[in-house]
Amino acid sequence: MAFVLFPLRQGDLTLPSLKVGNEKTTPLTLKVLDKKQNQVNQNLPPLELSASVSDAKPYVGQTLFYTLTLTDGQGIVDGEMIPAQANGIKLSQIGQDKANSVLKNGQRVNEIERTYTLIPDQTGKIEIPPALFNGQVAYRAARPTNKNKFFGIADAEMLFGNFFNSTRPVSFTSNPITIDVQPKPAGIKGWWLPSTKVELNADYQIPEIVRVGDTLSGKLILTAQDVNANDMPVPRLTNSADFRIYPQPEERTTSIVNNHLQGRVSVAFMLIPLKVGQTEIPAVSVDWFNTTTKQQEKASVPARPLMVEQGSVAPIIGPTTQAPPTMPKPTATASLPTDSPPYAWLWIIAGILIGTAVGILSMLFWYHKKMNTTKKQKPLPDFYAFK
Repeated sequence: MAFVLFPLRQGDLTLPSLKVGNEKTTPLTLKVLDKKQNQVNQNLPPLELSASVSDAKPYVGQTLFYTLTLTDGQGIVDGEMIPAQANGIKLSQIGQDKANSVLKNGQRVNEIERTYTLIPDQTGKIEIPPALFNGQVAYRAARPTNKNKFFGIADAEMLFGNFFNSTRPVSFTSNPITIDVQPKPAGIKGWWLPSTKVELNADYQIPEIVRVGDTLSGKLILTAQDVNANDMPVPRLTNSADFRIYPQPEERTTSIVNNHLQGRVSVAFMLIPLKVGQTEIPAVSVDWFNTTTKQQEKASVPARPLMVEQGSVAPIIGPTTQAPPTMPKPTATASLPTDSPPYAWLWIIAGILIGTAVGILSMLFWYHKKMNTTKKQKPLPDFYAFK
């Protein structure tokens, strides 16, 4: 029976004896070296897992980037990176693994990077335990000796090829990470939006001159860097004496742009002007906290001037206001033009009847002529003689 040991610490470790029936083994003492020291002693290329975080002193609720880098200089065949789990943090992988070939200490090695978003939800110091890698590494087993001859009949390298190439299990951990989570600064009101960059834009599909009661449309778009869209507020326009606003359900998307997480919240709306005269669509703003400058900032859209003229139809207000006004019933009825000659409709009917009669007579004449032509034709013989 074979088994694999995974030491959790360096130093002298003792394996207790194993008992089978009345027999038992003798205890074994192992000297466990630091993984880097072990690689130097064996003159092996590097094989390690390292962890890093984008900000060691973040604010509570701030999105960080936790990156695991696997350095492979020995030919990993298969494996799995298992991220750390700790109370007070939320980890979510973003994007795909990135593979690069780099030089390290004069040796060509492969590096695989995997990035997670990390959001601390409590203040104070939080230790992120080491991540774990379990996998298989290719290695070349010992070959037959005696000048590479297998029973003296063939060269072992040519006869077996890669037969002696095998794999061995490996397990190792990354370095732990400690972050010091800061509380939300005093004086912050409203939505807490820590980010490195926030923009607010408006798409008003509205002409400069409109009429009372016109249904206008627009959209507000809020983007925030290094923020998940689910953690962002929704920009809103509010009703006023000049306008009635009908917002649609917001749309949220999160993507990777230039190696940064980007959250996007957009909300479309309909706008109905209620009064005649020069007015404006009010400005909209969103407060956010700049984690780079450590300052509160504001993303805003300026007011949009608008000229409203009198409309031919009174605006219909939705259920959020008074009941919509009733439309006047039509009083006019459909009639023939006053300049039409008397009894014009009789001439139209007579023309239709005459045209129909002529068409029927033409069809009867064509059918009678066809029947007479068919009777005059000689019947075809049952067969023709061969010539």
